[in-house]
Amino acid sequence: MKSTTEHQKWLDEFILELRVRDVPGELIGDAVSTVEAHLRDTGEQPADAFGSPGDYAENLDLPGRRAPRGQTWILSEVALAAFTVLAFAVVALFTGSEFEVTGLLLALILANAVTGAVVIMNLDAIARSWSLWQGGLLGMAIAVTYALVIGLTPDPVLLTLPTIPVVVVTGLVSAGFIWHAVRGADPVTKPVAL
Repeated sequence: MKSTTEHQKWLDEFILELRVRDVPGELIGDAVSTVEAHLRDTGEQPADAFGSPGDYAENLDLPGRRAPRGQTWILSEVALAAFTVLAFAVVALFTGSEFEVTGLLLALILANAVTGAVVIMNLDAIARSWSLWQGGLLGMAIAVTYALVIGLTPDPVLLTLPTIPVVVVTGLVSAGFIWHAVRGADPVTKPVAL
């Protein structure tokens, strides 16, 4: 019989596979409870009883509620742009200056958009198979890209705006995105025994 740690590893991978398929948390909890009960009752190893976590998740064919990828991308890109502008606007607010739309700000928004698109398009693969070192390499590549953007972008002031309205608008957009993300939280819940 496998150790509890090995069982938990299989279950963690199984939960991840269901999450990547955007299965609701309640259905994930039901599936996990069924697997745990079977393993407890039979003493079998998870791989022997169910195969790989990915194959078992696929075979269950549980319904997902995945938002269209385009909608996810647009919401993420708008939020990244709002967070970036908000950071610059807050600095302008605290220094008592007007908000300046500069070449650097636009370059950072573009870099965020490209980075966000790459991550969103590869999120399933990243979540399933990336190890710590691969995530570290991605992080370093992003940091180098941002350093190049900051170092190589001319910084002319293209437009000057009043700071407070910029802070208010980008703050509201950012808060709306955070509210949307929190409202969409879907914890894995196991069925309640009667």
